[in-house]
Amino acid sequence: MSKTYIKVINERNILEAIAHKIKNKKEIATSKLKEVAAIIKEESQNEVPVDTGLLHDSFEILEENNSKTRVSIRFGYGLTKDPENLQHGRGEISKYMMVVHEDLFRYHENGKAKFFEDPVNRHRSEIVPLVKEATGAK
Repeated sequence: MSKTYIKVINERNILEAIAHKIKNKKEIATSKLKEVAAIIKEESQNEVPVDTGLLHDSFEILEENNSKTRVSIRFGYGLTKDPENLQHGRGEISKYMMVVHEDLFRYHENGKAKFFEDPVNRHRSEIVPLVKEATGAK
């Protein structure tokens, strides 16, 4: 008669190991998203029209309150963390940014319209594969 051995593993240890692995993957994915956002920022900063410098200096990369399985960041111009200054997620700079960004007929001595959209579009195809590669996702 053959013997069967069963090794009892603490369920809590398994759950902790899974949670740790998920946390590591999320940190890697967030880091990769921030890397792409930093590249977009650098390119965009070279294209944004500069008058007073307020718009140029308002670019931020913010980590969102991620859930256990979701990773996201927000990045761009005119973002604000100040609830007093929020209006549909945008501050006063953001309103100005939209006018400058969208007016294709306005002349700028330095910079151009679509200063944010163009760099985002240039790097859009890199984002998902980069995060998948970094986290081992399929």
